[in-house]
Amino acid sequence: MAPSRFFQAQSVSFAYEGQFEPLFKELRFQVSISGSEPARIGLIGPNGQGKSTLLGLIAGRFDPAEGEIRRPKGLSIGMLEQDPLARYGDVTLHAFITSPFHPLLKIRDELHALEASFADEGQPPADRLQRYGDLQQQFMALGGYPEYFTSSKYVRCEARRMKDV
Repeated sequence: MAPSRFFQAQSVSFAYEGQFEPLFKELRFQVSISGSEPARIGLIGPNGQGKSTLLGLIAGRFDPAEGEIRRPKGLSIGMLEQDPLARYGDVTLHAFITSPFHPLLKIRDELHALEASFADEGQPPADRLQRYGDLQQQFMALGGYPEYFTSSKYVRCEARRMKDV
């Protein structure tokens, strides 16, 4: 059985600068995730009640005024801004959505370039084979090699999965 992963808030208080009352005061919660598969967790509530702020605290984008948020090592949290253009300028939605994967995509591209050079050379040099092995390990550690992983296929697959929810 895979170990349980969790994140938790302990006595978290948070207010935006200039805000009279804190948005959160003495907030406590724990979310446990079991299994080794990636988990998708939704947060639902009325507009203006602090959902985005809470996700920002969990993701580490904001620091609590008091208390602490504990996250497991290796936890990856994806969060789509409500208005990405306001924060990131004029980017396409595809570029914005795939931006967290840029390190992974860069490694994938280097792996593909090495593969193409290996096909042209016959027996590749040992240092380039070593580089290829190192890149494969990095790629897997970052979550690479799901069967659908190319940037456009990945986004389409995730969009399909979200429709099923």
